[in-house]
Amino acid sequence: MQNWLASDEERGDARSRLLTSFRNQNEYDTDRLIRAANMFDILPASAFAVDVELSPELIDAKRQCRELFRKLPASLEREAMLNALGRIGKPSLKHKVLSRGRFLIDGMSDTFRELEMVLVAAVDCRNHYVHGSPSKIDYRQKSDTTGFLTDALEFVFVVSDLKDMGWNPYAYINKYTTMSHTLGAFRVDYAELIAFPQVIDCHRALICL
Repeated sequence: MQNWLASDEERGDARSRLLTSFRNQNEYDTDRLIRAANMFDILPASAFAVDVELSPELIDAKRQCRELFRKLPASLEREAMLNALGRIGKPSLKHKVLSRGRFLIDGMSDTFRELEMVLVAAVDCRNHYVHGSPSKIDYRQKSDTTGFLTDALEFVFVVSDLKDMGWNPYAYINKYTTMSHTLGAFRVDYAELIAFPQVIDCHRALICL
C-alpha cells in the first residue's frame, strides 16, 4: 500500500481511467476499449522496460528524411511527417502494452496462451476506432471479441501495476476465485475464450510491432 500511494502521483491519471471502466462493471463499448489501451500510453516512461533499437541504416534514413522535410514550406503535411519521424525510435503503444505484459507472456505461457497476439489485436482494435485504421474484422458484429480484448488490456494493466508495487501476481493467478470480479473471471475463462476462432483467427496475420 505504501508503494501504491507513493507512485500515485505519476500513475494516478492512468489508474483513474481504470476505475472509470470498473464502475461500468459488465458494460462494454468502444470507449471502454479505447480507454483501456490509452491507460498504457499515459503511464510514466519508468513503467516500461522497453528499448527500441534502430539500425545505423535506419538512423541515417531518418536523418536524411528530416533534412528533406525541413526544407519544404510550412504545411500541415510537413509538420505531420516531421512529428512521425520524431516518433521513430520511441516505444509505440504496442511496445508499451507488450512490455507491461511480458512477464505473463514469457512466464505464464501455459495459462495465457497467445497473450502477445491478443494484446496486439487489442491495440489494432483501438487504432481502428481512434485512427480509422483498416480492419479485417467487423467489430460491430463481434462485440464479444471487443469485450475480450478490453478485458485483456485491463487485466494486464492491473497485474503489472501491482507487480511493480511488490505484489506477487503469480500467487493471485493460481488462487481460487469466486468469479465475482472481471479480473478473476478473465483469468479463469481465458483458456476457453482464446479457443474461439472468432476471437483470434482474424488477427493472426496482423501482428506488426
